Amino acid sequence: MASRDEIESLVSFLIAVKDNPSPLWIYRGQSNASHPLKPKAGRPGYFQANPLDRDLNYFYEWCKQSAPYGSVLPESLFERLALAQHYGLATRMLDWTTNPLVALYFAVEVEDEKDGVVVCYSPTGYFYPHLKEFWQVEAVVRYDPPPFDARIRAQSGIFTYHPFPSHELVEEPKSINFRRLVVPSKAKGAILTELAEIDITRRTLFPGLDGLSQWMNWQLKSDWDRGWINPGPVKFRN
Repeated sequence: MASRDEIESLVSFLIAVKDNPSPLWIYRGQSNASHPLKPKAGRPGYFQANPLDRDLNYFYEWCKQSAPYGSVLPESLFERLALAQHYGLATRMLDWTTNPLVALYFAVEVEDEKDGVVVCYSPTGYFYPHLKEFWQVEAVVRYDPPPFDARIRAQSGIFTYHPFPSHELVEEPKSINFRRLVVPSKAKGAILTELAEIDITRRTLFPGLDGLSQWMNWQLKSDWDRGWINPGPVKFRN
């Protein structure tokens, strides 16, 4: 079984991460600890067991359809796939980060009744620049894209590429490169507030007006829940 620890606060998380044996660890936060570690292209509703690589066909179509939105796509197919993944397309990539606090944010962002998790992982395979086509990758590899996107840069984002997207990423026997830090649902709200105090928020992780708006909505609701807002009418200066 993978090493599993429970996290009750930001301090306990930092202590746990400090014990990781390698500076090459990467981190992934999931709001539901029971969700499997597999790319969206390999999950039910997206994956179909056939040799036609339908997810890649949709990716190529995505590249064609992106032109009207003013996006200049990178030359590399893998960079394009990373960009598509980051903006929600079902791909063979999983999002990770080199910043454990970013992963913790995504583990606690959704305040529901599910435990969250931060997965700590040290991949054994790496992507090499000479690889140009998807078929050249035969095992799960770590992929560090150039900083071509503001959101990827803000989130210290990197990826793993999964040539067999329906296969769940699991710990190998006797492995020391895999660890799960589980965040109980009851601790999510407090940790989210602690992260906001050190400026790990939707505003900083999603540069742009949408990220700013979502962060301010969260802040407004949080202030109201804590009784910091007078419910009287709001007055604006002329």
